[in-house]
Amino acid sequence: YLRSQLENDVAFCGALNLDEMNDAKRAMAPASLLVLENCRFFDGEVQNSSSLASMYAQECDLYVNDAFGVLHRSHASSDAAARRFPADKRAIGQLVEVEIKVLGEISASPARPFAMVVGGAKISDKLDLLLSMADIVDHFAIGGAMAFTFLAARGVEVGSSLYEPDYVDRCGEFLDRLAASGKTIALPVDFAIERGGERVEVEQLADGEAGFDIGVRSVEEFAAGLAQCATIFWNGPIGIFEKEAFAVGTNDLARKLA
Repeated sequence: YLRSQLENDVAFCGALNLDEMNDAKRAMAPASLLVLENCRFFDGEVQNSSSLASMYAQECDLYVNDAFGVLHRSHASSDAAARRFPADKRAIGQLVEVEIKVLGEISASPARPFAMVVGGAKISDKLDLLLSMADIVDHFAIGGAMAFTFLAARGVEVGSSLYEPDYVDRCGEFLDRLAASGKTIALPVDFAIERGGERVEVEQLADGEAGFDIGVRSVEEFAAGLAQCATIFWNGPIGIFEKEAFAVGTNDLARKLA
């Protein structure tokens, strides 16, 4: 994709060790781009490794982070590497700039009712965001695998779906906080699972079953609640968007809101 959009040469390094990555960097032609493997796979990334950060920064003049969803993480690529550059040599990208601008505007004076749709895999990545918006947002709609931690807090059986047991209590406290302040929240009421290689929708998850998307009833309920809102902020997919069979919920809800 990058090659089709840019005139620069683009190379990919799939190595996971520092020596091979440094060799690839040294082999770069002037004005070329080098794309590394997903940094979450690197040893030391989530530990905010100083040596890994040094590799990222080596022979680089500027640092730009354009990934809004990871800016809060104390990881090597988003924290330790950035600290290797002076203030005038590090920056956020244009996409992050737009997201911060929009979020700032709607947080300051949103047209009401103000709704927030949040999806993604891990509630640990989004709970701080939800807490920071709890006094501002009037209605939440929660999808993605992160919804299962909220459902577990409500005592709903989540089968073998991805959820974070260590966050169940905090999610329960968040639900209680919303209820006490008169805020509302929509959680999935049916789910799409994989059975025999096909998408199958169920209203309850049995042992061994994992939800990969919301079902048609959830889409309808989410859309009905959001239709009453004047401002909607959406962050993250509400199913495994990378797989066509489980992108249905995200796409259908987006069409209903468009």
